[in-house]
Parts: sequence; structure tokens; C-alpha cells
Amino acid sequence: MATDQSRDVPCSINRSPRIHGLANLLLIYVASLDLMSRCITMFSLLPLLAFGSLFQPLRAQGLLFTLRSGSFLSTEPSYDIKTRLDLQTGNVLVESPPLQEQGEFCRYLLLDETGRSLDPDAAWTPCFSIDRLFVRP
Repeated sequence: MATDQSRDVPCSINRSPRIHGLANLLLIYVASLDLMSRCITMFSLLPLLAFGSLFQPLRAQGLLFTLRSGSFLSTEPSYDIKTRLDLQTGNVLVESPPLQEQGEFCRYLLLDETGRSLDPDAAWTPCFSIDRLFVRP
């Protein structure tokens, strides 16, 4: 069966895991509009707006990293032992990019391995303490 490869395809659906359902849904909707009439009217836009209003804005997430062994977390950007937190860095993930940078210290959002916030929810550590990218199972 021969295929016609000279046809232009106006858009394609990205099946990459990084692009989630809403983006694909929008592409499908735009493709269907393009196939039907090639013009967007108020009546074709209303269903999309109504559907989109059902979702609350999603918070963009950064990358999660483990900390190097021997790293520490503190309440202030310093090496002072008095400001250090009593958290095992092996069980802590930090979200990058940092919330704040000061000198060689970075303030990161702290999460556990399931992605839940820890208490405290943010702490300082030397910026070079980041070890490996954490990939959720």
C-alpha cells in the first residue's frame, strides 16, 4: 500500500511524555477546526474556554535532585553549626531552580521521595551540594 508523502500535514500530536493531555487536546481541537472551516468563530472557541475553566492553574515543577553525602541543610546561608537542621539529607530531595541564591548558598524547596513537602518546606545548603537528578519510579 503506497502512501502519499507529498501531502502537507497542518499539525501533529506530540506523544512525548513531557507534553501532557491538555496540550494534545488543544492540538486535536485546533486540527479539527482547521479541517472543518479554517476559521475560528466565537462558537468554536466557547467549548474550549468552558472546558479550560474546569481546571485550576497547574504549578510548574522544577527538577528534583538528591543531595551529596555529607551535605547539610540550614536555616541561614552559613556554615555555622548552630543554624543546621536535623534532617537526613539522604531522604531529602531539593527542587531546582533554587528559590534564592546568596553567595555560594542556595535556598531550595524540600521534598520527600514521593514529592510531598517537608517541614520546614525550604532550607539553605551550599549550591554545590546537588548530586543527582531524581527520577520518580
